[in-house]
Amino acid sequence: MKKRFPLPRGAFASMSMPVEQQDALEALAEQQLALAELQLDQP
Repeated sequence: MKKRFPLPRGAFASMSMPVEQQDALEALAEQQLALAELQLDQP
């Protein structure tokens, strides 16, 4: 899956999260965005 909003690894540096957690959050954000777009497409 191509990332629509690739974030630089330093984007969350100040939050000092593990990379796995960053990836999980990014995946969740992608999922939420896809759901929102589906809802917008419905008449």
